[in-house]
Amino acid sequence: MGNTLQELARRYLEKLYELSEGGLHPEVDYWKVKSELGFSSDETRAAVDYLLSKDLVTNECRVPCIRITIRGIDAVQQSYSEKETCVLKKIYDLSEQNTAKPVFVHQLESELGMGWQELDGFCKGLKELDYVDWPADVEAYLFITRRGIEAIQSLGKPKSGTGDTYHTHIGSVTGGVHVGPGGVQKINTNEPISEILPALEKLITAVRGEDFPDKDDVLRDLEIAQQVALANPNATVKDGAWTRILTKLNAAKTTMELAGFVVKTYPYWPQVIDFFSRHIQ
Repeated sequence: MGNTLQELARRYLEKLYELSEGGLHPEVDYWKVKSELGFSSDETRAAVDYLLSKDLVTNECRVPCIRITIRGIDAVQQSYSEKETCVLKKIYDLSEQNTAKPVFVHQLESELGMGWQELDGFCKGLKELDYVDWPADVEAYLFITRRGIEAIQSLGKPKSGTGDTYHTHIGSVTGGVHVGPGGVQKINTNEPISEILPALEKLITAVRGEDFPDKDDVLRDLEIAQQVALANPNATVKDGAWTRILTKLNAAKTTMELAGFVVKTYPYWPQVIDFFSRHIQ
């Protein structure tokens, strides 16, 4: 095989993450991933075997499919976060910390070894964060902003306590998916996830006791949220686990609302949802 096993596995996992919409719809047809990547059968088998051995994917699905695991989601998100930082650092270097000096995209492609589509996604994500200024009618160059400069200069510096501003985002194959305007949230970081675990368990038990359309989908979302919470009992709102849990809870609640069954589990929803959302303003 022309590519290393690790490279094949990385590309496969990233494509699976994309096709599963970041894990929101985790069950993906096995052959669809292969077709989208243009892998041979041998390459696909090798990549999947490797990912299975690392618990990044699972083939234990209700129908023949491949499914990204929570650990796999973490790996992809961490990879994109590191790449996005790498892109911003290169822009920082090429701009010489001058917000008026253009940084040419073709130079970024060359120095970072990225294709246009991948680089375009990262630069759009950085623009949404207001780390770069990339005029809509310009493709050839962009500018670093003062916030972009400050973001690089603050790397490695510890954040102070309650009330800090964090830039929370979930990487995606075509760029960042950002939470809130500009990806910025005001966050209170006092309460760990472990505080809400008993209420979350009661909510899941209540949902299991009902009978409504798409109940399996709701339970799957809630159980993923619970798994993330159990795996990260000390996480606070500045951690990615917090965002993943809130995303799953909102997806489950929306499905139940469409089915007209939220009211039957009402005592538990406000307590759980409010815990994860009340600190985000």
